[in-house]
Amino acid sequence: MLPQQLPPDRSFELVGQFFGAFSAGVTWLFAMSLMRDKYRFNLTSVLVLLVSSAIPLMYFLTHVDVLPHISSFYWHFHMPIMVVIVLHVIWTGIAGFKDDLIDLRRQARIWLCALPIFLISVNVVAEYTVNEERQVVVYLFAEFLGVSVLLFLLANFNEEVLKFSSDVKLDNQPSKNNALNIHDKDKAAYRRLMTLIEEEQIYLNDNLSMSALAENVGIPEHQLRVIINQGLGHKNFSTFLAGYRIAHVKLALSDPQQARVPIMTIALNNGFSSLATFNRLFKLETGMAAGEFRKRVLRNL
Repeated sequence: MLPQQLPPDRSFELVGQFFGAFSAGVTWLFAMSLMRDKYRFNLTSVLVLLVSSAIPLMYFLTHVDVLPHISSFYWHFHMPIMVVIVLHVIWTGIAGFKDDLIDLRRQARIWLCALPIFLISVNVVAEYTVNEERQVVVYLFAEFLGVSVLLFLLANFNEEVLKFSSDVKLDNQPSKNNALNIHDKDKAAYRRLMTLIEEEQIYLNDNLSMSALAENVGIPEHQLRVIINQGLGHKNFSTFLAGYRIAHVKLALSDPQQARVPIMTIALNNGFSSLATFNRLFKLETGMAAGEFRKRVLRNL
């Protein structure tokens, strides 16, 4: 595909442009697989990769005379697409930060949000302060620095956090054997947490946050995250609570005496803040809508 006589001083630049055409889509895919539990490679992933890579790849091919020169009008679509991708990565990182129970991933979220802003800032500064010949060196150094930090964090990740998964069910509720994974210094806090969850059913409070639960247990937030994550095996605070809430809802839907109670009322009474959130999580857990679940269970009684 490359021209037969490629100037030595442009060889590195063109190779970088070729692989750079895919960088935005691959970065987005990496960010989603890291920050979203049980993220699946699906049609949306393919579309993002194709849309984000098409114009940069066409632009590269025009430089090596494989395609005829494309109008700059099409190239103007590239920047809005890149902005949308960057904003979506940043939004995903911020939106899930509080719920994330994995400390290393919380740090990675910060870097995934800060890295695009850092690179854009470096590009803008270099554009006005560095001569054109040295700009590429500045860009590469900035990218190397950011990627090196991410690789350092990822080197400590468990493979279960990074791999794609087809399993979209919520985290399972902890079994009695999970207590064996609790460190001795955390066992008193673990017993208090289980009392709040299993006996007092604190998860029915739709305003329950990590900080509020930590305050009720009487320990700092970071210690509670360790207990729920490393001790009980949960990665996300919301799904940790949702597992208990869905189980409680299923009991109510299976009760003939509550057959006429609206599903929305049951959902709101069991800690869900909205019917849309409940419907999405209930279907993820059971594979069916709440109304269908109720009909099936009551029909078999």
